[in-house]
Amino acid sequence: MSVLVIGEVHVAPDRLDEFKTYLREILPDSRAYDGFERVELYEDTEEVGSIIFVEYWASRAHQEKYAAWRTETGAVEKLGAMFVGDVRIRYFRNMGL
Repeated sequence: MSVLVIGEVHVAPDRLDEFKTYLREILPDSRAYDGFERVELYEDTEEVGSIIFVEYWASRAHQEKYAAWRTETGAVEKLGAMFVGDVRIRYFRNMGL
């Protein structure tokens, strides 16, 4: 069963264009990663730099393996340098109702 992953980040407003450019570079590899199903990104309409990632993965283990790989490649560090404050990641399963 798929897992829904919600990630919330706050990008420094002066680095927002850099953030978007970098995501355009790396998202094709994300989409090709084992277990990846879908990602959507949303910007807050009132708070500049507040971004939500909505991801669907085959399992939490798939997403955690992907996150470890992104850490190894340096992408997490590069993105983290653009963030202000903490990153929040939450995992959800469908209740089937």
